[in-house]
Amino acid sequence: VTNGNFNIDSALQIRAMPSMMSMEGESPEEGGDFPTFRIALAPIYESYLNAQSHLAMDQFDGAQKAFMHLEHLVDGVDMTLVEGDAHDAWMSANRQLKNAARQMQEATGLEAARRAFELSSNAVIALEKRFGHIGEKTFVEIFCPMAFDRGASWLQTSTNVLNPYFGERMIDCGSVSSEYAPNEGTRATGPSGHQH
Repeated sequence: VTNGNFNIDSALQIRAMPSMMSMEGESPEEGGDFPTFRIALAPIYESYLNAQSHLAMDQFDGAQKAFMHLEHLVDGVDMTLVEGDAHDAWMSANRQLKNAARQMQEATGLEAARRAFELSSNAVIALEKRFGHIGEKTFVEIFCPMAFDRGASWLQTSTNVLNPYFGERMIDCGSVSSEYAPNEGTRATGPSGHQH
């Protein structure tokens, strides 16, 4: 995790963006723009997307390992970086993600792991819509109407559907509902691309 943060920090400094290593004492971010907070969320998105790809391939161990440090990553986010409604949004996602992390670690098979992943999906999608993400890749929101007999959504980085709730049994069940471009500038832009 530490190495990953240094890699992210290096990439940011190359782009002349603020270093992650000099954020002590910064004031809470306001006005719909959250560049520092997006940096803090990056390892959480990474763990989540890693679990998504493993579940799509029916790899229980890989999915569980992807969430091994999720609770620690969530606790490591400086909650003083945001205030007001943004702080409330983070605290709601914070609780869901830690609950999902515990459920994933207690899971004994794919079915339980997929239910834990859905809980994390709800939180991560809410975070993406509220704060956005850094990096080079667009996040794609997919909805599968058959998941859990009521439908469920998730994020991935490919427009080719890779269903984590059914895996190889119905890997392409679902359709793109939104696309979220990375937020490299100074403004959170919200959903971009298609609404299907």
